[in-house]
Amino acid sequence: MKNTTTILLAVILLLSAGTASANPGISVTVTSIKDVVTSGEIAKYEVTVTTLPEADDTESVHLFVNNPMPGWTYTFADNDFDIGPHPDTKTVTLEVGVLAGTAPGTYPQTINASTTYLGITDFETSDFTTYVYVTIPEFPAIALPLISILGMILLISRRKGRGS
Repeated sequence: MKNTTTILLAVILLLSAGTASANPGISVTVTSIKDVVTSGEIAKYEVTVTTLPEADDTESVHLFVNNPMPGWTYTFADNDFDIGPHPDTKTVTLEVGVLAGTAPGTYPQTINASTTYLGITDFETSDFTTYVYVTIPEFPAIALPLISILGMILLISRRKGRGS
């Protein structure tokens, strides 16, 4: 009888015991401040981390770029911080230095926000894109030399016409 009571008590304890899950209590979003740049310029974004309604405790957050472009620089205003229980929000600036000589194009990337709560680490992500374009010289930079060359050709052709 004592053995049956012990087993029954053990089963009840196992069934009532909760398990910790890796459920981050945050969401992360990226908003563009300046995402269209030429090679060698700096793109800027705002990264906002918000606690979810089920978050009832402080969590440690670490921000990083999941798939950085080779040679580019990524500078967060603050990439390691604690965020409080719901409702809490923290917004930090991310500056992305585009490597000089980068070909024009669209460069998708991903921000990761890792959270640690009760010793469990999980990740939330948000995608963002940097657009690199080629600078086209302004009209005067093209037009003035072209007009000068055409004017010289016209003068030379008129002189040849008078000389014959």
